[in-house]
Amino acid sequence: MDSRLPGYAALSGGFILAGSSVVAAKFLGGLPVFFATACGTAIAFVALLPLAAREVKAKKAASRPVGLRRALPLLALQAFFGVGLFRVLMLLALARTSAVVVGIATSATPAITAALAALFLKERIGPWTAAGIGLAALGIAALQSGGSAEAVAGEAGAALSGCLLALGAAASESAFNVLCKRLPATIGPRLASAAVMAMALVMLSFLSLATGERVEWAAIGPARVLAIAYMGIFSSALAYILWFTGVARVPGSLAGVFSGFMPIASFGLSIAFLGERPKAMAFAGAGLAIAGVLLCAAGAAGTPASPRAGRAA
Repeated sequence: MDSRLPGYAALSGGFILAGSSVVAAKFLGGLPVFFATACGTAIAFVALLPLAAREVKAKKAASRPVGLRRALPLLALQAFFGVGLFRVLMLLALARTSAVVVGIATSATPAITAALAALFLKERIGPWTAAGIGLAALGIAALQSGGSAEAVAGEAGAALSGCLLALGAAASESAFNVLCKRLPATIGPRLASAAVMAMALVMLSFLSLATGERVEWAAIGPARVLAIAYMGIFSSALAYILWFTGVARVPGSLAGVFSGFMPIASFGLSIAFLGERPKAMAFAGAGLAIAGVLLCAAGAAGTPASPRAGRAA
């Protein structure tokens, strides 16, 4: 059995949970962006803290090094790109366009991750991966004239800015994927996730205070509370544990391929739970994104398992 199969499963689950956050975040419209993101991050950190403590205790009992201090700068970069910037850009995008558009725009993540992995990790991009990248680009182009059938006429500028912000979120997620490959094998997934959430919480809280965000507490309501709790526990705590677990077992470019599950999940859930009605071109964009994922996966199937994967296993 391929030793990377558990990594494939972990990455699939993590990115599906990330895709569901697009739907949950739609309920947070109207809340200050940094405040809303910080609340979800705080819940994630509280949920992860006991798990991280148990992981560290187990390592110490086995006389295995942790090495957290040396990894702090790298974890800070992961917190900035993978939590803070990704979530803030996604919320800003959702304020300007539909969840379907935001979801499909993130289909650029596998292509951007593959490019960054080739640039910084020196991983080779084969013909199948290149073809998948091309299909992802076509999917984004199709998206521009897709979107929701209920979009307000005359707001093309807002829709375009929303799509560009979603592409920025995809680039942030791609940077996080590549940075994960630089993390020392001594840092376990639960400790890494808790450290990233702690740093992101500090960043977001500072930004919320520095920008003078004001919160109308009476306007939060049960739906928004549930959305924040879901994003904190499932789309953050559990998703990041699965990401760190999966990335340790597969090459960086292949890990990026699985991020294609994020737009697929958000696309389907937006239709099922938000009642959005995409145009035919949006379905075409989703189909191209799925095809791009399959092509990239076909190209990466023959890639040798990463050296760190053996140590992680």
